[in-house]
Amino acid sequence: MLPVIIATIEDEDSREFMTNLYLRCEKRMYREASKLFSRPSDIEDVVYEALAKLIDKIAVLQELSEGERLQYVIVTVKHTAINMTRRASFLPTASFDEMDSLFTAPTDASPEDYILKEQRNAYLRSIFSEISLEDRLLLEQKYILKWTDAEIAEGLSIQPASVRMRLTRTKRKIAETLLAQGFRLSDWV
Repeated sequence: MLPVIIATIEDEDSREFMTNLYLRCEKRMYREASKLFSRPSDIEDVVYEALAKLIDKIAVLQELSEGERLQYVIVTVKHTAINMTRRASFLPTASFDEMDSLFTAPTDASPEDYILKEQRNAYLRSIFSEISLEDRLLLEQKYILKWTDAEIAEGLSIQPASVRMRLTRTKRKIAETLLAQGFRLSDWV
C-alpha cells in the first residue's frame, strides 16, 4: 500500500516519480529501518519520516542515476533511523506493576545503600550514553530485549561468535571506564 504522504505531492510528475521510487525501494527501506528497530510501527515511522525527507529532495533524486538514487534512499533511511534512536530514551521502561513490586518488595538495604545504588546507576547511565550507538544497541538487544546471539547476528549481518566478541569488548570498555574513575567492579554486581 502506498503511503499517504506520496499522495499529498501536488505536482503529478513528482508524485508519479516518488510512487515509482517507493515501489522499487520499499523492501530495502524497511530492511534498513529494521536494523535499528524491531517493532513494525517504529520501522514504519522511520520509513515514512525518510519519505518526507526524500520528497523534499525530488529535484536532486531525479538528477541521480538509478544506482545513486538507491544509495541516496538507503542512506536517508539509515540516518533517519539513527536520528530516531538518538531522540528516543535508551533507558528501559518498566510497567507500573514492575515499579510497584520494586518499591514494595521487602529489602534489607538501608536508605544509604539505596542512595549509593541509585548514584552508581546514574553514573552507569552516563557511561552508557557515551559509548557508541552500535554498542548501546548491542547491549540493549542482548540484555534488555533478551535477543539471542543468533538474532543479534542476523540483524547486524555477522556471525553469532562475533556478537559474543563485540559484547565482551563493550563490557570491557565500560569496566575500564569504571575502574579509571575509582570504582570497584564488585560494587556493580
